[in-house]
Amino acid sequence: MKYTILGGGLSGLGFFLTDENSQIYEASSKIGGHAKSKKFKDYFFDEGAHINHSKNKSWLDFINKNNINTRKSEVRNFHNDTLFGYPVQSHLGHLSGNDKVRYINSFIKSQIHNEKHEIKNYKDWCYASYGKELSEDYYSVFTKKYWRTPMDKLSIDWLKGRLIKSDFKDVLN
Repeated sequence: MKYTILGGGLSGLGFFLTDENSQIYEASSKIGGHAKSKKFKDYFFDEGAHINHSKNKSWLDFINKNNINTRKSEVRNFHNDTLFGYPVQSHLGHLSGNDKVRYINSFIKSQIHNEKHEIKNYKDWCYASYGKELSEDYYSVFTKKYWRTPMDKLSIDWLKGRLIKSDFKDVLN
C-alpha cells in the first residue's frame, strides 16, 4: 500500500523512513517541521517549543520587561516504568540501587579514561561524557527513538550550545 504524507515534520519523517512506498510532501523549503534551530552567534534558538535555561540576569530582565510569557520547565524522563528528572545522569536517585551503582561505576571509568579516546561521533562523545552503561541504556534508546539513527552515525558538530558534559559532583550527588 502506498501512503501520502503531508508534512515533513518529525512525525511525517518518522513514518516516511519506515515505509519505502510512501510519498512525502512538505510546503517549506526545508524538512523538520518545527524542530528547527537557528544559530545566532554561539547560541541556538529552536523554532518549536523552547526551553529557556538561561541564568543570565540581563537576558531574564529583558524577557520580563517585554512581557514574554515564560514558565519554569520540568523536563522528565520515563523509562522502564520510572519517571525521573532530566538529564538522566543528574537524577540517578530515582533508579534502583543496582542501576545507580552500575551507572556511577561506568561514569567514573569514562572520566578516568576520557583523555585516551578520540571522539569521532556522538556515541564516542556520550561514552566519554556519561559512561558506556548510561549511554547504552538511555542516550542510545532515545537517539534511536527521535532520530532513528545509531549514535555512531551522528556527528558532534551540533552539540555546542545544546548538550554539556556531566559534572562529576552532580552525578555523584
